[in-house]
Amino acid sequence: MSDYTPQPGRGTVFKNTEADAKSSYSGKICLPDGTMAFCDLYLATDRDTGARRTDKNGNPWLNIRVKPMAGGGSGGGGYSEPNPDATREDFRNTDLDSEIPF
Repeated sequence: MSDYTPQPGRGTVFKNTEADAKSSYSGKICLPDGTMAFCDLYLATDRDTGARRTDKNGNPWLNIRVKPMAGGGSGGGGYSEPNPDATREDFRNTDLDSEIPF
C-alpha cells in the first residue's frame, strides 16, 4: 500500500489508533495541482465542555487540516514528514489577482 499515490483531488485517511494521536484520522491527499499533502481530520468538539458538536439535525461533523509535505513533491509518491515551518502562505498563489479579467 505504500506505493499507492492518489489521483489529483483525492486522498485516503485512516483512523488513528495510538493513544497520543492528536487527530482522529490522518492520511495523505493529492491536491488538484498534483502536490502531495498531509491531511488530519478531527472530531468537532466544544472547546469549553469537550462535547461533540452537531448541526441543527444532530449530525456530528469533522474538522479538516491540510499540511504541506516538506519535499514539496508533485505527486511522485515520495513522502516526507510535515514541515513545521510551513504557513498558510505556502498554499496561496500570489498571481491570482493578475488572472481576474475584471
